[in-house]
Amino acid sequence: MSYQWERNGKPITGASSLSYTIEQVQETDNGASFSVIVSNASGTATSRPATLTIGARSPKLGDLRFQQVDAASTLHGYVGNQSTILLGRLGLTYTNQTGTPLSLGPEICSGDQHSPYACNWPVNSFYLPGGVSGLTTAYQSDYLSSFDVDLASVLKDPKTVITSLAMDPIYNAFAASYISTDDEGGFDATMHTVSEEDFASAAAQDALQGRVITAVAFNNGKLVYLSYGWQGNASTQYETMIETTDYDGIPSEATALAQSGYIITALGGNATDGFVLVGTRVAGDSAARPIVVALNGQQNTELWQQGYAIVALLEDQEGNLTWIGEK
Repeated sequence: MSYQWERNGKPITGASSLSYTIEQVQETDNGASFSVIVSNASGTATSRPATLTIGARSPKLGDLRFQQVDAASTLHGYVGNQSTILLGRLGLTYTNQTGTPLSLGPEICSGDQHSPYACNWPVNSFYLPGGVSGLTTAYQSDYLSSFDVDLASVLKDPKTVITSLAMDPIYNAFAASYISTDDEGGFDATMHTVSEEDFASAAAQDALQGRVITAVAFNNGKLVYLSYGWQGNASTQYETMIETTDYDGIPSEATALAQSGYIITALGGNATDGFVLVGTRVAGDSAARPIVVALNGQQNTELWQQGYAIVALLEDQEGNLTWIGEK
């Protein structure tokens, strides 16, 4: 037997073995068609073509740790939405809905430090599309001194993942968003407090153990973060990239991370300490991910209808919103 491999109908120089291997796949290889011509003394035969598809991997079905990126709840666009404000010391629960992480911005907490409503977070929830059910999104805020008590049951719930976190010791306030599944679950949370200098190395260790960081916040100059393992995908190793920026730099840093294949799995911070982005990808999976930064009023056509999962919701000093979506 002799073999000649072809790409898009043209012979590949030197590709005359039983198998053909691409040593380094590039994005430009996406959609290429490959076939092989096999010959012997009796004649030749050409295989059916195989098309190569290149792209970043989607999270496994049911993995709540990736902000619903490429999940059934977001993949084909959003079905209706509810906009509201999470006020200090209150909670919101949306059954059969998914939602944004907590909004971030320089004026989330302002005014009278003794007012229970000095902190407020704009959030949005979305109904699940037809045929999809079993997800509940919730938001909770209270005194920072009540943080451990208020979130104890949430952290222990194997069906729930906390997706964002805010902590403000000046206003004695915290807030959290989380999503729960009606399915088996199997998520386990750990909470850590580290210095900003030690965060990258700590995050890398979690990633190697198959854990994903889903929420991060500053508290008295230290970083508090939550990482989750999942029984549904315990063997995959991840890589993390940590970026710290000011408020205005968040969109460009998020875009750079997506272009390197990272999903923004956690984003937190404040105007005093800065803002921290956590990008997570399967180890070695550097294929770029589509990302959209949409100003308020543009998010419906540019982000919601296109099936981008919302990984960040930003509010500037004038109350203008910016949406960041990824898929």
